[in-house]
Amino acid sequence: MKIKRDEVGGICDVSIYGRKFPFGTWSDLHEVHDSLLIVASGPSVAEVNFSYFENTPMMAVNGAYALALNGKVKFKYFLVVDIDFVKSRTEIVRAALSNPDLIFFVLLPVLKSILDQIPSQEIRCTILVVEDYYEPIFLKAPSRNEVSDSDAHVSLEDGEPFFSLDARKGVFDAGTVVFWGMQLAVTMGAKNIGLIGVDMNNFSSPRFYENEKDIQPTRLDKLFSSIISPRFCAAADMLKKRGVNLYNLSMCSALSEAHIQKISIDNFKKIAGIS
Repeated sequence: MKIKRDEVGGICDVSIYGRKFPFGTWSDLHEVHDSLLIVASGPSVAEVNFSYFENTPMMAVNGAYALALNGKVKFKYFLVVDIDFVKSRTEIVRAALSNPDLIFFVLLPVLKSILDQIPSQEIRCTILVVEDYYEPIFLKAPSRNEVSDSDAHVSLEDGEPFFSLDARKGVFDAGTVVFWGMQLAVTMGAKNIGLIGVDMNNFSSPRFYENEKDIQPTRLDKLFSSIISPRFCAAADMLKKRGVNLYNLSMCSALSEAHIQKISIDNFKKIAGIS
């Protein structure tokens, strides 16, 4: 496996098993969207009329891309950081890879797993590799005490780095892929970020694309109180100070409304200037 990095440090080219595929550039994504929707896989997604967002850039995370399989929902972006998802839902990943209008954000180990299952010649989407801030590929991992307030691309909470303002330099995990998506949205310049399907409750219920027989395991229930909820609240507060608004479009979501405002689809459209 070989990689190349751009002048900022983001991965700009990859060769796996000697195979090449369409690779995007991070510079093309700088300040491209004022508003962005991140769509997760909570059961509430089944109640959303996505025709309201025909002209809105949307990012699907993991199984949310199943909404695009019937052609009724169009995603601009797709984000996958879970190898187990790739193995269990290969048909969703295969459909995404064949979409030439899609930008596919993916961890490098996940991309390698994809290529173990799907021929590279089927890839027509544009690939962009994201990295865990503490697990950079072929580089020495930074320690937590090496990150400080002087790093303009990193935000700290109680002295602990937790949110990247420039995903090219790495992204921080908080127990859910949606948190990665938020950091990508900020990197792309979004000032209004809407969350759909981030229910964070009824963890034993099937995701909107699952049924009782094929539910995949989740760790969200174990991580919600200790990691996910505090990080989302801290991120929302920090982003608001920077002029970025985070909105929750899931009325049943367990995320704190004191930090992340719940609004209707109609209100988000008005705020985001969506026709």
